[in-house]
Amino acid sequence: MARDALTTSEPRCPQWWQVFGLRGTTGAYAIYAADVEHGIMRCTCPAWELRGREETCKHIRRVMGHGCLAGPDRAPGPNDFAAFGVAVLPCVHPTPRRARRIRQLCACGEPMMAPKLRLTDDAGHQLVRVTFDDPRREYVYAWDGDRPLGVGDAVTIERPGHPRATVVALGSDWAGSFTYVGQRLQRR
Repeated sequence: MARDALTTSEPRCPQWWQVFGLRGTTGAYAIYAADVEHGIMRCTCPAWELRGREETCKHIRRVMGHGCLAGPDRAPGPNDFAAFGVAVLPCVHPTPRRARRIRQLCACGEPMMAPKLRLTDDAGHQLVRVTFDDPRREYVYAWDGDRPLGVGDAVTIERPGHPRATVVALGSDWAGSFTYVGQRLQRR
């Protein structure tokens, strides 16, 4: 397998890589894409945490309803953040993602970006996305096994209460470090 092999996904609005701030009734919250490739947003409000991270909160709905956020499966929105109290925060994104800017302009006038999916990590380990008992929640691991995995393969991952996982996709746009799983069950 090629070292740090990359593939590029379809372009989308650069707002997917921004962090938004919104004042709620109980405080100020940050809203950002937890998974750009799947269009999954995260909010730091207590309501989002209480719902088990499976549903959106009113803050995510406001960002999604008033941002451009155009993508392969989403038409551009009105991009009228200022009128609805949404600010773009000048901070580092809490979930670093790999992407490249392209020349094509988005409906909001900014250059679009395309997620760069890594198929392997820097050490050449295959990156796999797996699910445990909830198919809506995916986790990414670096596979340290002897043979490459394919979608649908069952793997054992040392995680209390969830010993078996199913591979649902290959690659990740995550720019951080990965936990190794496989015969040696090393942890980073």
